[in-house]
Amino acid sequence: MNRYPHDEKNIMKEYPLAARSACPQGSAVAVGNVTISRNSLTLIAGPCAVESREQLWQTAAAVKAAGADMLRGGAFKPRTSPYAFAGLGAEGLHLLAKAGREFGLPVVSEITAEEELPLFEPENAVVFAVPLSELPFDELQSFDQRRVEFLPARLFF
Repeated sequence: MNRYPHDEKNIMKEYPLAARSACPQGSAVAVGNVTISRNSLTLIAGPCAVESREQLWQTAAAVKAAGADMLRGGAFKPRTSPYAFAGLGAEGLHLLAKAGREFGLPVVSEITAEEELPLFEPENAVVFAVPLSELPFDELQSFDQRRVEFLPARLFF
């Protein structure tokens, strides 16, 4: 029995832009001096949440020493409890951008709401990942109008 309600042929018809046949050579996303594609392994590492300058600098040094290509860190962290640490917000983004420049690593951070987007723009080194399933379509369309590189979360090449 087929686990999926649609067979591959029907899925290709329903989602033609997601089909491998729409882009047989694969996708590539350029982030600073790093290109993420199916032709190379890109290692992105860093803290789940940016908690302090000291924590981020120690982590960035370890990430660089380990040979990773990019630094990641959560400036805005959605939490299930309103009492849990939710990241440093704008200050965390600024620290990420500074650490990225100092250690020579492009930076990835998540955005959780459209109103956070302007905070990413001044920090040109910051690229953000968005869990696509968690944002309304109209918000995704507004990203297209910004001067910020966009790296979708759960991106498959």
